[in-house]
Amino acid sequence: MAEGQGETEVEARNKVSESEVEESETDTSPAREQEESVGEALQDRASDDSSQTEAVLPSAGILDTDLLTVFRANWETVAWAVILVAAVVSRFYELGVRGMSHDESLHAVYSLDLYRRGTYQHNPMMHGPFLFHANAFIYFLFGVSDATARVMPALAGVGSIMAAWLFRRWIGRTGALLTALIFLFSPSILFHSRYIRNDIYIVFFSMMWIYFMFRYVEDRKTKWLYYTVTVMALGFAAKENQFMSGAIFGMFMVGAALWRWWTGKEQLRDSSFADIAVLLLTLVLPFAAPLGHLLLGWDALAYSTGLDLAKSAFLVLLMTGLSAAIAYWWFSPAQSGENGTESRDSDPQKPRITFGNWATFMALFWAIEILLFTTFFTNPVDGLASGVVGSLGYWLAQQAVKRGSQPWFYYIMQTLLYEFLPLFLSLGGLTLLVHRLRTGSWGGPVSEETGSTGTEEGSGDDSALSESESTQISSSVRPYFVTFLAWWVVGAWLSYSYAGEKMPWLTTHMAQPMAIFGGWWGAQVLHRIDWRRIRETQGWWLLALLPALLFTLATLAGSIPTGGRDLDTVSRTVRFIFALGLTGALSYCVYFAYLRSGWRLTLRLTAVTAFAILFLLTVRFSYLLTYVNYDMATEYLVYAHASPDVKRALQEIETISERTVGEREIQVSYDDDVAWPMSWYMRFYPNNIFYGANPTTEAMSAPVILVGKKNYDKVEPYVARDYVSRNYRLVWWPEESYKSSFDEEGVEIPLLDRIRRGLTDQERRSRLWQIFFFRNHSDQTLTEWPHRHDFRMYVHRDIADIVWDLNVVPKAGGGQSQPQSFNYEELDRRARVAYNGLYDGVALANPRSIAIGADGLRYILDTGNNRVVVLNADGSFRLAFGSTCLLAEGESGGCIDPDGTGPLDLGDGQFREPWGIAVDAGGTVFVADTWNGRIQAFDSRGYFLRKWGAFSIVAEEDLEPYALFGPRGLAVTPAGNLLVADTGNKRILEFSPRGEFIRQVGGGGIILGHFEEPVDVAIHPPTGNVLVSDAWNRRIQVLSSELVPLYEWLIPTWESQNIWDKPYIAVAADGTIYATDPQFAQVYVISSGGVVQSSFGKYGDDLNRFAKPTGIAVDPLTGELLVADADNHRVLVFAGN
Repeated sequence: MAEGQGETEVEARNKVSESEVEESETDTSPAREQEESVGEALQDRASDDSSQTEAVLPSAGILDTDLLTVFRANWETVAWAVILVAAVVSRFYELGVRGMSHDESLHAVYSLDLYRRGTYQHNPMMHGPFLFHANAFIYFLFGVSDATARVMPALAGVGSIMAAWLFRRWIGRTGALLTALIFLFSPSILFHSRYIRNDIYIVFFSMMWIYFMFRYVEDRKTKWLYYTVTVMALGFAAKENQFMSGAIFGMFMVGAALWRWWTGKEQLRDSSFADIAVLLLTLVLPFAAPLGHLLLGWDALAYSTGLDLAKSAFLVLLMTGLSAAIAYWWFSPAQSGENGTESRDSDPQKPRITFGNWATFMALFWAIEILLFTTFFTNPVDGLASGVVGSLGYWLAQQAVKRGSQPWFYYIMQTLLYEFLPLFLSLGGLTLLVHRLRTGSWGGPVSEETGSTGTEEGSGDDSALSESESTQISSSVRPYFVTFLAWWVVGAWLSYSYAGEKMPWLTTHMAQPMAIFGGWWGAQVLHRIDWRRIRETQGWWLLALLPALLFTLATLAGSIPTGGRDLDTVSRTVRFIFALGLTGALSYCVYFAYLRSGWRLTLRLTAVTAFAILFLLTVRFSYLLTYVNYDMATEYLVYAHASPDVKRALQEIETISERTVGEREIQVSYDDDVAWPMSWYMRFYPNNIFYGANPTTEAMSAPVILVGKKNYDKVEPYVARDYVSRNYRLVWWPEESYKSSFDEEGVEIPLLDRIRRGLTDQERRSRLWQIFFFRNHSDQTLTEWPHRHDFRMYVHRDIADIVWDLNVVPKAGGGQSQPQSFNYEELDRRARVAYNGLYDGVALANPRSIAIGADGLRYILDTGNNRVVVLNADGSFRLAFGSTCLLAEGESGGCIDPDGTGPLDLGDGQFREPWGIAVDAGGTVFVADTWNGRIQAFDSRGYFLRKWGAFSIVAEEDLEPYALFGPRGLAVTPAGNLLVADTGNKRILEFSPRGEFIRQVGGGGIILGHFEEPVDVAIHPPTGNVLVSDAWNRRIQVLSSELVPLYEWLIPTWESQNIWDKPYIAVAADGTIYATDPQFAQVYVISSGGVVQSSFGKYGDDLNRFAKPTGIAVDPLTGELLVADADNHRVLVFAGN
């Protein structure tokens, strides 16, 4: 009982009677007029003190001012400084790393046009002109990039956070800090502060709009209306949902004015609320012309003809005249007040707005609108038509379209996923507000503003004003401001949920009022916690016990036994039992702490605990959304957004350009289906070609072609033969199964039933938890995400092989033979040994090819290390030779001159990604130095002997034999000549051991004697024929010893055109053929007559599995089979067949 009495006394000290509040609300003393803010009051006192103590001293210059007297640091100052730093870092960190989305690229491109050419025409589809002018200004200051295009939104995001400081006078210092903290980590606000959309501008302008309006309500100084009109105008020039904000704000002002009139506090014409309501209405009435179009059946978006313009002009002038009439009626010289009393014209402390003032406001508002919508009079007619009439007209039309087709509960879902913290706080605020409206108890001026009472020690939220000053400036307006916040929250929820168009970025406009309102309520809770009593009763245990209890309750809910004896059910049952026992123990501890602290203190500490938990979750989700999953469709705020593939493709194009023509001079053509965002990125490529939906010969001859999914069939005939391609994800959307669900009979399941099933069914509950907490969709992978729009990048075949490190998938040419049916046995063969140790101190890295000498030496082409490793027949290390040399780059590419002033050249004996190796009967080792475009010969000790070839692409009319484009497979003929698979030039070459050219065969195509990606060559001992792995034609082509084409054996599974999937072949003495299949991680065993008999291997790293098997060789002495298991960085040795 004593504890309860103590709480009652504390509560009593925090209350003030309704009559006291009403007195402060109607107080119009001169002191109130003289005090504008806490800062001004302090400044006046400081100046008075200084004038008394330093009157005899000369005035000091600004450079003589002591900084400590200018910046008076306290904990509040430190807190705001930390918030400012965090706001700047969080908004600007890696601002350009995310790819441009569809809408962002539109905004960025048209801003760029305004900056570079001074051309911009307002289009309501892209909302207001403010964004484009602001971005153009940033381009002027900082240049053009993804990051600079987002600078203005980031600045607006920082400004929105710091604007919370202005609300200290109405929600207290703690409330303002909490509001700024919520703004700082709000997922929707943070994400869209780094996004070129207009919504963050509306957030910032709304903050300033509210502040200036209520400052005018406080002291009725005209300057606040000038500021109000300015930010209003900028907001209406930013986005059309400012109309919605204006309606919410204006309706509150009307309601407040009527309430004060109804309760006898003041006459309507004396009401500053009424003045603001009339001002808001009359300023925006010309924008309401589209309503006249609707009534008259006209098209508000038609302004291409003189008649259309005349209709719109008529309605705009009509609305403007109506505005002037209303303003004249309201702001004209006042008549006698009601009941014979005088209006405030007679009160000098309440200066009345005159019609002349209104005309100035109107001129200011529309001067800003006209300048921006007409782009400073460069587009006067269309700009006025699309801005004044088209803005609201287009926005209203979009509500009927219902873009996104989202359900009525869409924002509830988004808020539960992201903005649960301000939702929780605002619900608490609504509860407290209802209580105060019913009881009339708003708390004394000191307890509300400073957060301290007679029994609360050191709460420290003092504004440095006297009690009378605080009452005059803050208390009279605070109830209306807090009620306004609640009205704003409810109004935003109702209006945006009712509107036809529901989009994720609009969530910011509900998060904003909830954050401010929630900040106020959070401060109220903190101010009413008796921290001294917590120390005395050890109530701080509750702060630890409550989260633990919540965790055990959540564990209980997720571990309800379902029956059964399987391991998962037993585990869940045991977890349930332990959680139940722990819940009981924690509940007892919480109850004991409750008995010591009382229910009020327990309830407040519970609220603080809930805030802390929700705040930490908000920080987590905000971080994941903004810095990890920023372009992943698993996030529900990532809507119609560019996938990560966009920047990957652009990086590949840049690499191609740098390796072929230098810089970004390569020609890139793109269609209308990828125009956004590619129009933004193609600004880097001066030779780009836009072909829209109609491919042209010029566009289809570009080295790189980008095409959206809708134009695949149009482009395919142009590129099927000569281009390789890869598919990418252009834009994607979150999964939307929440919209509706159907049972097995096709009947839609009601929403409540879906919620019930989701909460009661273990599997569905687990899936919902995975989505909520991890953003993980267990039934959908990102690679196969169904909600997406794809595009394809075609690269000319001649160029694709140059950029060897790109994962490009070639598009097969037309006219290919139908694959034969396979009927073979799959074997499980296990390697006898794996060569995967350290050789000369270095492990193998992506070995691509193998050769075995007549003496049994094993020559491994250690491609990743650009060397040859030679092992003895027993697998022991013998020697290694070779190193890295990018021949085209000379010494800067690692190339060295092996003998200084001797006969050898720079780079002799070095390699750049070699893919082929062979050894002749005399021990001469031949290496295909693939990306240096040459063949090198070495003796058995690894000493360089000679070289031939140069990196080049041959033309059909010039089949220069020494122009090699990515040579790979090598083979030595019975006559001792060397066969070379010149892969990039689609041919097979024969040279003498010394490099003299003998003959060639090939060229691109599918007919015999032509190749598409010939990778390897081998000799068929029984016949002497030449076998070629013609990879992209999915066959082994058989040539005579004179390279005359004979026939083909189809290998249908060689379907991959990935640049790493290069199949190699080897032939045993009895004619058995072995062929690797890197894509499917297997080796085929083929009869001497070309029939596939069996296969072995699957993907993995065991001794019976492979990862990209490429090179293959047969030991002529033992019959052992050696396979280069490239991505497992080893060579496997199998026993002979």
